[in-house]
Amino acid sequence: MMIAAAVCPHPPLLMTELLPSGRRPEPVVELSNACVRAVQWLLGQSPDLVVIIGGGEVTQQYSASTPFFVDRYAGGLGVPGAGEAATVTPGLPLSLGVGARLLDEAGWDGPRRFQALSSDRSAEQYAKIGRTLVEEPGRTALLVMGDASARRGPKAPGYLDPRSASYDDQVTNALGNGDAEALLNLDEDLAEALLVQGRTAWQALAGAAGTAQVEADLLYAGDPYGVHYIVSTWQPAPVR
Repeated sequence: MMIAAAVCPHPPLLMTELLPSGRRPEPVVELSNACVRAVQWLLGQSPDLVVIIGGGEVTQQYSASTPFFVDRYAGGLGVPGAGEAATVTPGLPLSLGVGARLLDEAGWDGPRRFQALSSDRSAEQYAKIGRTLVEEPGRTALLVMGDASARRGPKAPGYLDPRSASYDDQVTNALGNGDAEALLNLDEDLAEALLVQGRTAWQALAGAAGTAQVEADLLYAGDPYGVHYIVSTWQPAPVR
C-alpha cells in the first residue's frame, strides 16, 4: 500500500558538481531546500520500501545497484569534460538518478526500486503501473520525479509558449490539492508540445493513490529558469 508520496523535479541544477561555480544560485537553493523537506518528510513516514518513479526512454524497472552517471548531463550546463564513457554505458535516466541522489542525501539506506516510464502509453496504463507498484504488503512510499513545462519564457529551453502557464497551473493545483483525477486528465499532446517531463510519473502517482482522499501539501512552485518545478507531498487521509 502507498503510505505517502513526495513529488520533486529533476533538473541537473540540483547536483552541485555540475554547476560551473560548484555553488547553487539562490533560486536553486530554494528549490533544493523544498526537495530536501519533501524527502525528509517522506522518510519520516517510516516506509519499508521507497519506489522512485520518473520518465525515461523506455518503460522498465532498474535494480537498486544501477549506476547513475552524473557527468553525462554536464554539457547542457556548460561544464566541460562530460564523461564520454558514460554515454555508451547503460545507467539510470536523469529523473531516477536525481531521485536516487535525493534519497542518498537524506540518509536512506533501506530498500529502493526504480520505475522508468516512457511517454508512449495511455494515462490508464501509467495508472495501472502505479497501482502495481504499491500492491505488495508493507509500507511503500513513492518518490515521484518530474518537471512541468519547459517553455515559460524566451530564455526557456523550449522558448516561450503562452499555453504553458495555464497547463502548469493545472498541474500545480492537482499536485497541491491531491487531485488524482485531474492528473489522469492531463492533455498528452499538449504536455509533449510544452516539453513536460513529469506527466507519466504524475499519472502513475494518481493510479497508486486510487480513489482514496489525499492530504496534500504544496511546498514549492516556480519557474526560475523557464522550466516550471513543483514540490509537494501526498498522504492518504485516514479513514474516519
